[in-house]
Formats: sequence, structure tokens, C-alpha cells
Amino acid sequence: MAVLYKIEEKTILFIHIPKTGGGSVDTALSKYRVNEPRIVGHPTLEQCLKVVNPDHIFTVIRNPWDWRSSWFHYLKEGKSGQTYEYNNCKDKSFKDHLKWIDSEPRQNFTNSHYNGTDSKLFITPQSEYINDNVKVLRFENLKGDFEDYMSDMGLDIKLNKHIHKSTNNNYVKEYDSETIKIVERQLKSDVLKFGYNFKMTKLSILLCAHCPNASYDDLLAKAISSIYKQSYKDYKLFIVLDECWGGTLSKVKDVITPDTEIIIRNKKEGLARAKNAGLERINTEYVAFLDADDEYLPGKLEKQMNFIENNNVDFLGTLATIKDVRKGIPKFFPSCISVGEYETHEQICNIIGQGNVMTHGSMLIRKKALDELGGYNDVRGKEDWDLWKRAISSGYKFHQLQERLYMLTMGTSVER
Repeated sequence: MAVLYKIEEKTILFIHIPKTGGGSVDTALSKYRVNEPRIVGHPTLEQCLKVVNPDHIFTVIRNPWDWRSSWFHYLKEGKSGQTYEYNNCKDKSFKDHLKWIDSEPRQNFTNSHYNGTDSKLFITPQSEYINDNVKVLRFENLKGDFEDYMSDMGLDIKLNKHIHKSTNNNYVKEYDSETIKIVERQLKSDVLKFGYNFKMTKLSILLCAHCPNASYDDLLAKAISSIYKQSYKDYKLFIVLDECWGGTLSKVKDVITPDTEIIIRNKKEGLARAKNAGLERINTEYVAFLDADDEYLPGKLEKQMNFIENNNVDFLGTLATIKDVRKGIPKFFPSCISVGEYETHEQICNIIGQGNVMTHGSMLIRKKALDELGGYNDVRGKEDWDLWKRAISSGYKFHQLQERLYMLTMGTSVER
């Protein structure tokens, strides 16, 4: 599918590869849509360029293994009340589906949405829809990529959450060694061109910083360094710079790895909104947090990931060591009143109404839980405690590891 938009003086062509979140993109740009009958349906890029001459061309692509899985479930479940006729899909396993793709001749695939389209629509690699002149956005970071792309063109257009998000979020679990190799072979050009691997990162780390002067930059650099020293390495780091002074961005770029995503907010609106802005960019199964003046202690992420993946827990904290710098000379304390040694869900439930017994920066949380709770409420200074109470009221499970895996710094905070 190809869609043409006219925004101000810019003509933009969107090559909509099915099952990549294109419905959300089109919704965001719908009021700018141009009726161009010569590019309706699913024409190739070459066919489009014969009838239109856009200023910009973009598309969205998706991890090949996730894309294959999404197509299968879309066909199997009959999304949006549509019906499908393709080799009795509802009675087939995912492996059967992949082997059917390899078979010849293939039965045509038709439905009310992709009217008259044959099976090539979901078999053709994504790379064959485009050429090197097309701007590529990624489904895994669609909101961030889309808004950055719009900003690069001088446009302030936001993207809401995906409106047709797959119910099969953890596609990794349905693959085995055979099906991994089948998809790698079938979609080899996508794997090579876009640099995807089968295993998707499960963990994102969100660090929000408000640095009013250079002294806070050094604390931020130490916080980031403590992440890189972790034994657990499979994560994506997101840093929100919330109205920082002019030197912070340069300092951050000096210490981060190239895959880190920086989100710049020029207007300070409080920590809750900064965190929510970061969460909008995150699409992993888990989210860990780190306050900009604190540090992870060795083994934190590995121990938490091992625990949460093997237990029925949604919110997982750790105990903290306290570093008090209010008198200029750091003093270390094993604990404090507000960071109690409460371990089980029942213990935390019994005390949470009396005070905040979880250190926010130590938390590892299932992203699905954060999404369902709507993120953080703007309760200045208590946004974390408010979230814990809402989560417990909604039935989410808590646990706190009885190890001091987080360094909480006292005496450096600035008003958020």
C-alpha cells in the first residue's frame, strides 16, 4: 500500500508494508492525505514513482521473525472481523505455515481488507518494497523514529500508540531452532539489509536527568558508567534530558554507546512526565530505572532478570545502600527508614499504605504493567509511591530482593 500526503509545501510518500504499524502512521497523517487514485492498493515503489514525484519517501520495517509471526496470527485469528482463505490456516501450526510458504504452487490469499491480493503480499521480503532512497523507520521504535523524522522535516506531528498492535508480543517463545533458520532463509535479504537478529532485547533502562549546572553532569556520567559495568549486557538505554543546561548533552555523548537513545525535553514539567516521555519510546518486555545521581551496584541487572523471568512478579526492587553527601563528605549507610527490608508481596502490601518502602531507581518492571496502569501520575515527589499503590490495588505482584544492589545518593536532588 502506498499513501501520498501533502504537508505545507512538502509531498511525502509512505510505502506501507503490511503488519508494520502503518495504520498508526496513517492515522497521525490522515488529515494531510492526498487522494491519488493511481497509487491505490499495493503498487510497487517503481509504479508509484511513475505517477508521483514526492519530496520525501519513507517506510516502516519490522524484525523479520516478529513480522512472520505477526502475519501468521493475523491470518489465523481473523483480525477486525475479516475472513481468510489460505490452506485452512486456523488448523495449521506456525511451522506448517512457514513450510507452506516454501511450497509450490501456493494457494492464493484473499480477504476483504487486502482485496484480490495473492500470497506474495506477506511472503515478499520487506527489503523488496523499497530502494536505498527510502527513509526506513523501525517498528520496534516507531513512535521515536516517526517523530524524529517529522522533526527533521520541520514538522511537529506526534504518533499515538500502535492501533493494531499484535496480541502475540513475545514471538520468541513460538520459535525453535528449525523455524528460526527457515525464516532466516526466507527473509535473508531483510536480515542482511536491516541488520536484525532473531533475539530481541528484552530490557530497556530508563534514566531521566535534570542537570541545572555542570556539577550534576559528573554524577550523571557516574550513573551511566555503573550501567556499563553490569554483567548483564543485553539492554537498550534511554536517557531523558529534562531541561538540562547547555553542556549536559555533550557530556552524555562522550560517555554513551552509539545505540543509546537520547530524548531532549526543553521544558521542565516534572519527573513523572519525563518518565512517561521515555516510556513512550520503549517497546521491550521489561524496564529498569536509574536516577541520575545514583548508581547500580555489581550484578544488579543479572540477578533481577534471572528472578523476574522465573517468578510471577511484575515489580521487582532491591535493597539499597545509602550515600549521604549533604555535608560534603560521603557517608555510607546500609539502609534507611524509607527503604525497608520488605521482601514478599504480602509484606509490601501490608506496609505500602504507611510509606514508600521501595527504592524507585532499583526497580525492574514489566512494561505491560506500566502500560496498563497508564504510567506515572504527576504527583510531585510521590509519583513512584503513587504508582506502587495503584499497581497493588490492580493486582500486580511485587517482590524485593534482599541484596543491596543499588546506591542511593542523598543530598544532591534538585526540584523536579
